[in-house]
Amino acid sequence: MNFRRYLYFGACFLSLAGCKTVGNNRSVSHSLSDRSSVDVVSDSAPKLALHDVSVLFPDDLDRGENYFLRPNSPGLGGELLPKSFVDGLPVNDNKIHMASFRIDPCFPRLEFLDSKPELCGAQVRLVFIPNISVIAHHAAYKLERATLEAMLKELAALGDHSDKGLAAPLGIHPKMAAEGIDGPTARAMRAIVLKYVGVANLIGLASLEFPQAPTEWQFVPRLYADGKFVEQTIPTLTTTRENFTHIKRSARVPGVTLPDPRNGFFVTGSSKVSRTESVKNPDTLALKTVLDDSLLMQATQEELDKAFSHIAKLDNPNMTHFDNTPCVSCHISSGIESETFLRRNIEMKDGPNRYQSFLNLTQTSKGLRRFPEIRNFSHSKAISQRTVNESAAVVEALIKHKYLK
Repeated sequence: MNFRRYLYFGACFLSLAGCKTVGNNRSVSHSLSDRSSVDVVSDSAPKLALHDVSVLFPDDLDRGENYFLRPNSPGLGGELLPKSFVDGLPVNDNKIHMASFRIDPCFPRLEFLDSKPELCGAQVRLVFIPNISVIAHHAAYKLERATLEAMLKELAALGDHSDKGLAAPLGIHPKMAAEGIDGPTARAMRAIVLKYVGVANLIGLASLEFPQAPTEWQFVPRLYADGKFVEQTIPTLTTTRENFTHIKRSARVPGVTLPDPRNGFFVTGSSKVSRTESVKNPDTLALKTVLDDSLLMQATQEELDKAFSHIAKLDNPNMTHFDNTPCVSCHISSGIESETFLRRNIEMKDGPNRYQSFLNLTQTSKGLRRFPEIRNFSHSKAISQRTVNESAAVVEALIKHKYLK
């Protein structure tokens, strides 16, 4: 396998904020004492919380822009993002700041830690967002295992590992939520980022753009090498960009929109040269029942269960990976589930594709006042289910493979 091929977040760049699931939380989680589902944690194991591996800063721009890291902040070997890239952004989007970051011990698949460790590439991924726009950039930085272990030790030292902290859902880092963006924990977090990442170990960037905002989305993955970004082909597609157009779907709940079923259901892939090439996302067929409004309202429980099973697969990091899933598929899964609940009052059932963990997999919107989510599918801002599940999988992998000693 050519490892560098997968440095661009093939499936979804997964900013921490995403679509809120409506109704009761339907993800399977277990109490902290019920660890049989993962069989990786012992009572003597080091304590890690979700907020140790996926760190979300308070959404508090009112305190001033100086409390946030920016692309030109001095990191490892230089600024966090190349000045040439930032200078090329639209005028309204060039004041981007880092809103969150995540660590991953084995990209593109955590399972390689067990089966093919030589293919693992540890990463830190920073989420950059503008102050006013919904465009977003997810930058990846390569780390050696020893460096990741050192960074994780510093992150864990700032975490809340009380029973309450370990049992909490993924959200704003609890200490930063209590202290504010100008508090000691936030200052320490910013220093950790600048210590371990910068253009010296930047390897890729995935962007969510709006060429026909707000009715069209465009995902663009790029590899960074020799001082330049080069667009990369998206897995399962033949294009370097993935687009789709959406329309409003629910008069009862005006804030809800879903992709336009008249436009290839929801995805057209386009090359960077021409947008005449149309490539169907393979997940459209499995999700056709819940994407097409007329089919959704007439679908049987069996048909809906089949579609729900596919959504659960998209949200399951043990089944769906960066190298086998297009960008859009992960980003729309929670929105489809929410819309189906609102339109038909039918919830997803637990099944074999549903991700399970001893950690709390509940989605939360607490504190996400202005954080730009994929707002076209949302009723309010919340952490996406895929991000919650991936964070739990990372915690389990880090404990199992003794990254924190």
